[in-house]
Amino acid sequence: MTAANSSSEFDLAQGVHGHGSNTFDAFELDRVRQFALTVLCNQVRTVSAIAEALEMEGRTVRVALSWLDGREVLLGGHNDGYRVCTVADDGDRLTAALGSQVLQMSERLARRRAFARRLPRRQESLFATDESSR
Repeated sequence: MTAANSSSEFDLAQGVHGHGSNTFDAFELDRVRQFALTVLCNQVRTVSAIAEALEMEGRTVRVALSWLDGREVLLGGHNDGYRVCTVADDGDRLTAALGSQVLQMSERLARRRAFARRLPRRQESLFATDESSR
């Protein structure tokens, strides 16, 4: 299930890295949720450690945590691992890191689009209206 549909899987990939699935089902989400609410409230854990504890792929854990973050919990931490915040200030570092990633990805996207405009298209006439809307 996603906010957009009622299928049995969530498809919320972020980025293009990692191993495992970028979808998860309700059972996997519940396992990650329970881990977050019981363990991550008291301890910092890396995605790798969470995945090992839950016997799940790291990518699946990452997208489930991403889905929970800001919906059911506020995650804190970053490179050293994640924890569930009990005060908003504890989430500031991760919020800043996410903001930086968005900025970097937006800049990369703009560079790619600008560079692509300099290259010919196989079927130029099909792309003429699409490119003008960007």
